[in-house]
Amino acid sequence: MTTEDRPIVVGINDSSDARAAVHWAIAEARVCGCAVVLTHTWIADSYSLPAIAGAIPDGTLTGAANREIQGAAQAWLDTTVLEVAAQAPVPVSGALGEGSAAGFLLSLAPSASMLVVGSRGHSTAARWMTGSTSAQVAHHCPIPVVVVREGDKEQNDRPTANFCGPVVVGVDGSASSLAALRAAHEFAAEHHLALQVVHSWQPPLSGTLMGNSESFDLSTAAQFDEGWRTLHESLSALQTSTPVVPMTEQLQRGSAAAALIAASQQASLTVVGARGRGGFLGLLLGSVSSAVLHHAHSPVMIVR
Repeated sequence: MTTEDRPIVVGINDSSDARAAVHWAIAEARVCGCAVVLTHTWIADSYSLPAIAGAIPDGTLTGAANREIQGAAQAWLDTTVLEVAAQAPVPVSGALGEGSAAGFLLSLAPSASMLVVGSRGHSTAARWMTGSTSAQVAHHCPIPVVVVREGDKEQNDRPTANFCGPVVVGVDGSASSLAALRAAHEFAAEHHLALQVVHSWQPPLSGTLMGNSESFDLSTAAQFDEGWRTLHESLSALQTSTPVVPMTEQLQRGSAAAALIAASQQASLTVVGARGRGGFLGLLLGSVSSAVLHHAHSPVMIVR
């Protein structure tokens, strides 16, 4: 995805998911022809011993500790940038911040084309859990966010940045999903990939609960027709888009999140809008996009 000459900004630590995020960002930057900025943060030590009979000025120990922490963080970042830059086909630089990793990343968003983060940090929680930094960034970032997890070799023996499977995108007719569709189309075109557009619909329960199968069948048929209409109306926005990419349409009965998660198993990237048609304005991330973010088998892009 190209946004002028803005770099791809990546949040890093020494976790395997962060390394996967760097690998993905470098591969994407090579296609886009942009630079990559690796970011890291350090946390100030809030502990301070009181002055002892005036011999030790208050805050001296904390100041020294903080300088040591900052210096170590800067040294680690500098080393990492040098190692990545030595192998990367694009310019790579570093940026060190103080405090919350999510907060620092979000502060850099206005000057970036996208933010890329690993799914988890150092947590040893179950694989489906998404770390606090990636979740906060996905919930609040005004630009596209890509969340990458290290490939699970038991389920997926493909490299993280394979760029060979289709780009999967979920649509429901909402403005957010249309933005996701445009982003997915652009990504597919840049990477010469196919586009798989998914729309799901839930059958009504009233007919089965009342035992009225005829009413149920009519309602189901109506929802099926409405599903195709939503899908085709969404795709009509791409009719004037160039270049043309190979495209498949998938209308599926059942959970939208489940359909997208299943499709993500063969995807290069799964793209979702931040909020769907039924989302409340106060929600920063809808239920479908949140579920896909936590459970998808491919990198996930969140678009607003």
